[in-house]
Amino acid sequence: MKTAYLHLYQENKTAIHFVLKGAGLYAIWQMIYYGLLTPYGNLDPWLTAMVADHSTEIINNFFDTMPFMCISDGANGKVVCIDDKVFIQIAHSCNGQVLYPIYAGFLILLPGKNWKKLILILGGTAVIYFSNIGRVISLLHIQLYYPQYLDISHHYIFTILVYSVIFILWLMGMKWLKLNKT
Repeated sequence: MKTAYLHLYQENKTAIHFVLKGAGLYAIWQMIYYGLLTPYGNLDPWLTAMVADHSTEIINNFFDTMPFMCISDGANGKVVCIDDKVFIQIAHSCNGQVLYPIYAGFLILLPGKNWKKLILILGGTAVIYFSNIGRVISLLHIQLYYPQYLDISHHYIFTILVYSVIFILWLMGMKWLKLNKT
């Protein structure tokens, strides 16, 4: 029985190490986030404000719709208003904050040069951020013109789209790390 487990381990050693390192990296991120960042001012209010402000700024400057205004909703996030009426709420859980460590953590675990990983992480984080801005703008458009589709768009369609962007970024990153070995 012991040799069967040893044989199974030997056959899957790389995958097992990848998963264990990933679990360790996740634990480290949780300790940093909840142990260091949260007590001294959580990232969520800042990131939610950035997403909401950039989304409303882009809509107001580039789209011919009613003017949107972004105001704070206290600890819950930001709300986007039209004519002082709440139109849509951007909760802290929708600011994309959880996506960045998932994306970066996977790249950190891959073999390759650290400077290349840093470029991938910085560039990919920007792509994910702007994808989330596009998501919020699209949801505002849906709420304005097709409110019956808001729930399915928010909970399913755009979730799949944003995670697809991350998956494509991972694939591109793996290809670049592999093709540029020196």
